[in-house]
Amino acid sequence: MNVTATLQKDGNKASEHVARYVVDHADSLEELLQGMSSDVKRVKNAAAKAIRFVSEEAPELLIPHFATIRKFMSSPDTICKWIAVDVIGNLARADHDGLVDHSVMKVLTEQVEDDALITAGHAIDALGKIASAKPRRRTRITAALMQVETLERNAECRNILLGKTVEAFRRYHRVASPSTRGHMEDVAKRLLTNDRPSTRRRAESFIKQRAHA
Repeated sequence: MNVTATLQKDGNKASEHVARYVVDHADSLEELLQGMSSDVKRVKNAAAKAIRFVSEEAPELLIPHFATIRKFMSSPDTICKWIAVDVIGNLARADHDGLVDHSVMKVLTEQVEDDALITAGHAIDALGKIASAKPRRRTRITAALMQVETLERNAECRNILLGKTVEAFRRYHRVASPSTRGHMEDVAKRLLTNDRPSTRRRAESFIKQRAHA
């Protein structure tokens, strides 16, 4: 398969198909990664989405290219930035060399407070995945997530992020320390009266799941 030509022709519709091809033909991965730097937005966005698919199905393939993905976490291209953050979160479970280091954590925890709601949401999702895979990072991650309640945002945006925070907690609640679990549950209980219905439902689900754990 000519990866670039396929992405150029079919755009985002080809992302999953290309990703599955790359998982089976790892020699095509380099071409896919180059697509994220393409001057053609159609190719760039489709390549980024394909890489996210690869990170979900075969994260170990992308570990040698961690530094490349890491650079996109601060990209001015928001689509590439959001997807790079997603990918870093997915790669945590395959990282056996400490690649998710202090500098990566700094970017993600700062992005939780980003003015852009979508950027903050992607960072919260990634932090939940990292906490699940990286015990050493849980204290810092939990501290960052606990601060979402007091972020200076309009109420609706904060409530959206609180819903995502509960989902992030869900990823590592079972393996967290007793005191950390208590803090998570306290947040969830406070959200039972949240103005946003989906956030209330997530809190209710979290508490019910904990009761049956």
